[in-house]
Amino acid sequence: MGKVLFHVGMSLDGFIAGPNRGPKQQRRAQLCPRKQYLNAGLIDEFEIALAPIVLGDGLRLFEDVDARRISVEIVEAIHSPRVTHLRYSVNRR
Repeated sequence: MGKVLFHVGMSLDGFIAGPNRGPKQQRRAQLCPRKQYLNAGLIDEFEIALAPIVLGDGLRLFEDVDARRISVEIVEAIHSPRVTHLRYSVNRR
């Protein structure tokens, strides 16, 4: 069976969407069931494109994820001046 991979962009302060996101971005973020998939153990790996910006408020990537059900382990980190790509494996507890 193949791996399930989740990919997302994120700010330095942990937000995947800012406070002033428009209806299109808000709808996309709400449709993404990342926390349900993580809590159910359905995601094997996830990648974060970490941008060197601070949003200050918005939608957090790991908000409402049950840390008792999963743990993560860094697999790869690729650094560049504009973005850092992070890849994590998700382990079920």
